[in-house]
Amino acid sequence: MAVGAGAISWWSRHDPWPRSAGANLAAWLQHLSGVVSVVLFVVGFTWALQGLWAQLQPSVWQAFAHSAVLLAWRVLGFMALVAAAQWAAQRYDWRGARLAAYAMFPVVAWHVLVAVWELHWGWAELALWSVIAVVYLAVLQRADRRGPVLYWRVVHTANVVLGFLLLGRSLVSLADWAQLWQSDWSAVAGTFSAIVVLLLLSRAAWWTGTPQRWPLNRFRPDYLLHAGAGVALLVGICTLVTACLVRGKVAPLPYVPLLNPVDLTVLLGVAAIALWRLRIAQAPWVAAASVWTWRSSWLAIAALGFVVLNTIWLRVAHHYFGVRWQVDALADSFVVQAGYSVLWTVLALLAMLWARRVGQRLLWQAGAGLLAVTVLKMLLVDMANSGGGERIVAFIAVGALMVAIGYFAPMPAARKAAATDDPVTP
Repeated sequence: MAVGAGAISWWSRHDPWPRSAGANLAAWLQHLSGVVSVVLFVVGFTWALQGLWAQLQPSVWQAFAHSAVLLAWRVLGFMALVAAAQWAAQRYDWRGARLAAYAMFPVVAWHVLVAVWELHWGWAELALWSVIAVVYLAVLQRADRRGPVLYWRVVHTANVVLGFLLLGRSLVSLADWAQLWQSDWSAVAGTFSAIVVLLLLSRAAWWTGTPQRWPLNRFRPDYLLHAGAGVALLVGICTLVTACLVRGKVAPLPYVPLLNPVDLTVLLGVAAIALWRLRIAQAPWVAAASVWTWRSSWLAIAALGFVVLNTIWLRVAHHYFGVRWQVDALADSFVVQAGYSVLWTVLALLAMLWARRVGQRLLWQAGAGLLAVTVLKMLLVDMANSGGGERIVAFIAVGALMVAIGYFAPMPAARKAAATDDPVTP
């Protein structure tokens, strides 16, 4: 049935009627012939795909009864049919055969979404999906030369999401293979895969130079800017959730502050978002007044980094001071609150030192504001908790850091005054 429909579609791809039948009649018959060719190709391609998929059933292939393997084989068979149709469309100027490439993205995207929910992946699935990715990109490179341009822009933007899903699923499978499913190694797999994608999209040469290779030579804003914004938002959400909910159970390795998978992942997430935002500022093809250059994005990145550093201290208190990983226990712990006071003062000191160095009064004022919040918290929260010696140590440490701030990081001079006054030396 598929071969018959395809043969009629191929025979009717050109106008079979002579021009002597009349200009209007010939044009109408040519249009009708083209419509019949397109419709019959769609019918024949659908029948061929259905016949192929009907054979890839667990009842037929008992040795490959695992659903993830059969799902990958189905997608690979579909891609083979699409590649054959694309070759025929280019070789014989077959208009109907071009439609197969347009159906490629929705079909592959749906099966990727189904595949990431499979609990058991092995090396066979990874190998099959790698082959699928190569064939998919090869077909897409030839297909997107034709319109509609808007459709292919959407496809290329969404390709980043497909890559992230496959990479994340591969990392989860690796954690499962290493029998780390019950640890936090698997919990950070999705976040880490999104970070890897964002770091790849933040390559400096792609932002500042002129790409010569496909697909960036045609779809650079769609990949780096539009898809990058979605990935950056995803990295921010995943980093926030991971930092706040994951306690740092990294067996069989011991928990080492800042040198464990959880802390490294959340810190790398903040750094990746900051790097992507820096690339926007460096890119000459992004308008200075664009929405992507909003200054408030740096405030969001700074807020995320602040939360990440605070949650790192929570994991330290949980593993080294025996504080239970519960909201009420962490909030009522004097160790946690005293650590917050010292941490916030150190962050304020670093911010004010950096502001003093670069002459940013706004950053210095932000550090001073954080220092004021720290003092207020110590008066309202730390004084109300029982702590004895711990309270004394915290107050002495914060007081010493405040003295250091006053000595090493006074408020920088205003820009106009700084141009005429001599530099102030501590």
